[in-house]
Amino acid sequence: MKSTNDKNLIIVYDCESNSFFYPDDVKEQLSGVFDMRPIWQIFKEDEVTTAATAERIREDLEVVAEADTPQAYFSECFLKEKNGMEVRYQVGFICPIPGEAVSITFSKIETEDSSDNYQAHVSKYDELTGLLRREAFTEAVMKVVKENRGDVAAGEYALVYFDIIRFKAINDMFGLMAGDALLKHMAGVIEKAGKEGDVACRLEADRFALFTKHSGEELEQLVEKLIDDITRYDLTFKITCNVGIYVTNEKALSVDSMIDRAVLALSSIKGSYTSKYHFFTESLRNEMISEQEISGIMATALEERQFVLHYQPQFNHSTGKLIGVEALVRWNHPEKGMIST
Repeated sequence: MKSTNDKNLIIVYDCESNSFFYPDDVKEQLSGVFDMRPIWQIFKEDEVTTAATAERIREDLEVVAEADTPQAYFSECFLKEKNGMEVRYQVGFICPIPGEAVSITFSKIETEDSSDNYQAHVSKYDELTGLLRREAFTEAVMKVVKENRGDVAAGEYALVYFDIIRFKAINDMFGLMAGDALLKHMAGVIEKAGKEGDVACRLEADRFALFTKHSGEELEQLVEKLIDDITRYDLTFKITCNVGIYVTNEKALSVDSMIDRAVLALSSIKGSYTSKYHFFTESLRNEMISEQEISGIMATALEERQFVLHYQPQFNHSTGKLIGVEALVRWNHPEKGMIST
């Protein structure tokens, strides 16, 4: 990969006047109209980069500009140039004197096949959180499984599934920006907690997964810490996170099947005020299959009049008099016998 620094760009943000200075070389090199708008607004509205990246630039700038000590912070992103190419840049936020000015630097770090690299990047990584997307996560986990079959079969790995409870309410009450900030916080917590070689993913919306080499008490401690760190997020709305866990064993499963089992474990504690995480067991799966079997044959049972009505008398215990009856429906299954409904 070729790395160059032949055309570094600098944009200056004046903290006191809350204004930006855009030099001519910025206007000549990057797409977009550099007028009086804030940089993140130009980047978003003129499609210089993705909306998520523009928002991240805004947040990073605010953090550096509001700090009371000298700051120098760097990240990477893809920006569209005048020729329409998506090019990877290192972005720096440098503030040597707090409260005065922030120099925003843009340095090319990649010039060959930038458009192809950009497309490969966005197809593999979630643009908001930076975590792997589901397809890339599946590939990465299967690679880990293939290279560590013995440890996987011995139950030393687990797939941990995370779900924020009532996440839609957070978006409704505090706005999409607050919801996105929570998702980025959650992604950061999950990504930092794993060991080297672990794989983190944003599956969809507020649902995340971590394939990790933890087991036993160490795994429970990890999950408890993750839940604690996630729910400590500073919002006036109380964050609740439920977790489902599938521990690997000698049975080889696809990544989708592992996820399904972790989801099933999580669904078993939804609505609970005491349990925040639960492990998958085969009994959970058997119960689910049994329920699905019963649901599948109920239509036939109705047609064949297998449901029967019973009346249970109700008495006044003081007088011993009959005061009414309770109607009870029973399912008289031709093979399973009487089933309560």
